[in-house]
Amino acid sequence: MAQPVMQFSFNSGEWAPALNARVDIAKYHSGAALLRNFFVDYRGGATARPGTKYILKTKSNTETRLIPFQPSLSVSYVLEFGEGYIRFYNNGAPVLEAGLAITNITNVGGQANLVVANAYVPGDWIFISGVGGSTQLNGNYYIISAADPANIRLTDLFGNAITFASLTPYIAGGTVQRIYTIASPYSSGELSLIRYVPNVDRMILCHPNHIPAQLV
Repeated sequence: MAQPVMQFSFNSGEWAPALNARVDIAKYHSGAALLRNFFVDYRGGATARPGTKYILKTKSNTETRLIPFQPSLSVSYVLEFGEGYIRFYNNGAPVLEAGLAITNITNVGGQANLVVANAYVPGDWIFISGVGGSTQLNGNYYIISAADPANIRLTDLFGNAITFASLTPYIAGGTVQRIYTIASPYSSGELSLIRYVPNVDRMILCHPNHIPAQLV
């Protein structure tokens, strides 16, 4: 029958099956055949990894890739590479542009029309906060479906239009912030071959189909 064994350390990590019988190796007794979803501390212990948290749907519906970037000891980012674009995440949220003020919400063909001076284009992703009255908009991300220099109309992240009837009457205030996004030369099918290395406050990117690039 099985015999319980007390193991005090896992700091020699996960071992390949070919080493299962190598009881003569000193590190054998601080290893494991499988360590799934665990972090091993250099002092010996093994701790279950933390859970995951939903942050935001990726902009692209095709293949995307997340790449870490830490330009300093106190600042770190996760970069979302998708079809021709890069977005940036910091402290569990996407990096946003400066806010624009909402001055009214009107009814245009049944859709909620936000009156805001802007330079947005359809397809931009935005975050809304601080709206008085139509509080259903606060704390959510939206995609711009139509825009002119004074107005924007929205859908949710799955393409459903935000209707005027779904909101309580607007009172005052509110801020719109676009998710900061830059263009990238890489298509979704090329993302897996990106090689990268950080260099202080910039990242060097290499790919067999493109000349080397710097993300500053």
